Amino acid sequence: MYELLLQTIVDKLNKVDEGIRQINSAAPQMPDYTEQLKNVGTSLEQIKVDVAGMPERLKFPTVAVYTLSQNLEINNDLLKRPPVQEIKHHHHVKAGAIVSACLFLLLVLGAVWLFNTRSILQA
Repeated sequence: MYELLLQTIVDKLNKVDEGIRQINSAAPQMPDYTEQLKNVGTSLEQIKVDVAGMPERLKFPTVAVYTLSQNLEINNDLLKRPPVQEIKHHHHVKAGAIVSACLFLLLVLGAVWLFNTRSILQA
């Protein structure tokens, strides 16, 4: 009985092996993609590391935003109270005008003196 059972199992396994051989011979040979799959696996590991470190790189700059909001509040306060501008007009006689007037008076006095001297000499 054991021999009959053993013979039946061996026959079934032989039929299964024959079926596998027929399927392998009928199916086209599949190309070997193991190297490409290893490269994809390495790339996926690198992507996982990059994604894990992303929150640190995309950290929201809270200190800079706080400083900016303080500066904006100060600027808004300054814009609400603009400075008062007082315009004062000062008219000054320039030094060149004074010097020119003095030289003109000296020229007139010199001309008058020469005219008087000529009048005295002709008389």
